[in-house]
Parts: sequence; structure tokens; C-alpha cells
Amino acid sequence: MFRGTAFLLVLNILPAAAWAQRDPPLYESCLTSTALVHRDQDLVLELRYRKYGGPREHKEHQMYVLAFLKKDEGKVLQIAMNPKYLDKHNKDAPLFLDVLREQKLVVELDSKTARKPDPDRPREAGRLGADEHSFPFEFKFPENQLIEAARRLPGFAGGDAPFRHGEDFGLLVFVPGNDCKYATKVTAEGGQGAGDYGVAFDHRLESYSPGGTFRTPILLLKVLPYDLHVNKSGNDKLSVHVN
Repeated sequence: MFRGTAFLLVLNILPAAAWAQRDPPLYESCLTSTALVHRDQDLVLELRYRKYGGPREHKEHQMYVLAFLKKDEGKVLQIAMNPKYLDKHNKDAPLFLDVLREQKLVVELDSKTARKPDPDRPREAGRLGADEHSFPFEFKFPENQLIEAARRLPGFAGGDAPFRHGEDFGLLVFVPGNDCKYATKVTAEGGQGAGDYGVAFDHRLESYSPGGTFRTPILLLKVLPYDLHVNKSGNDKLSVHVN
């Protein structure tokens, strides 16, 4: 008798929980592949962002690529993890990217959107090497554009050394939630303005809970594993080297 009662209670509770949670939790929000390679006079950055879970209507996401001086990496991340700059619902306070721009700690190289492959087009998904939860991005930066961007960072010291010119700089990628002000290029059809979960203040993914805040604008914030520096050859030609 007791067992039968317990079984009926489970059957009655599960549908209510399913209705309370419209979308699945955000299980994954990460980069599954990165590559930065020279092609002629360009540096090409290829990234695959994977978002598993979260609002179902999100078919597009936007990614920013930011340059920063490696010696400022600690400052950049300290601001990016400061809770007072991570409340996307506080319209009276700046968000972390506003502060980084104001303090000239980053230079925006590019920003674009990507759509996840259409599951009804398996050849498209296969060509991109991605599944229906992945968003493939490709950015192309002429070397002279990267050099000029580095020069706009205060503290990028030039020099007369024959093979070394300036400070090392790095790349930071940022994927905003589709419901924050930074999702400027996401279309309405792709999910712009739709509620998004974000990550917790300590950058661990928040688990779903009824009434949870999910207030941060960040789906992904990642320093890429590359050190870039500007080299000057004997004929004074400048080029970007990648380590």
C-alpha cells in the first residue's frame, strides 16, 4: 500500500515540475575548438562555441574578439569578475565591457553572429564539423589591423630593437547572453531579447532553480591560449608572430 501511494505521488509531481521549467538548464557553454593561423597576410581565427541547454529559441549568438596587453590580463579579468559590473538588469550601472573600454584595457577587433547548423540539413552540420548545439565562428584579421589595434592599447611600447617591437598582447573572446545590451547583432528570429541564463559571478554555470537570478551578461568569457607579438625585420617590415 505504501509503495503504491509513493508511486502515485511521483507521477503527480513530475508533470508540475516539467511545466515549471520551460527550458532545460544550461549544461555547457564552452569552446570546443580554437585555431589561429596565418593565411597570406591575414591571421584567421576559427572557433566553435557550444551551448547545450538553455532557451530553445536561441538559434544565433554573437561573439566579440578583444585584444589586450598580456601584462594587463590580471586587471582585465578582475574587472570581468567583479559582481558590481555583472548585473545586466541594472540600467544605472556600467557592465564589465563598458569599464574595460573606458579604461582602455581592451580594443575590439571584431564582433559577429553565428547560427547553429540546421538539424534538417545534415550535410551542412557535417561540413562545419559541428552538431546542432554548436556555433561556428571565423574571424579574419589583416596583420596591419592587428598591429594598429595593439598600438591603441596604452602601454604598448615600441622600440628600435631589430627583431622585437612592443609588448605581447592576447585575445579575449566574449559571448553575451541574448537578452543583454551587448547582443547588438542577434536577430529577433535568432533569439535576440529572449531571456538567457548567463554564468555565475564566479564564472561557474548557474544551475536552474525557480526564481533564480541569472543576471550576468556572460555566456562565455575566455582568454585564448595565444601570445602575439609584433616583430620587426631588418627591412623594417612589421609582422605578427603567434606563440
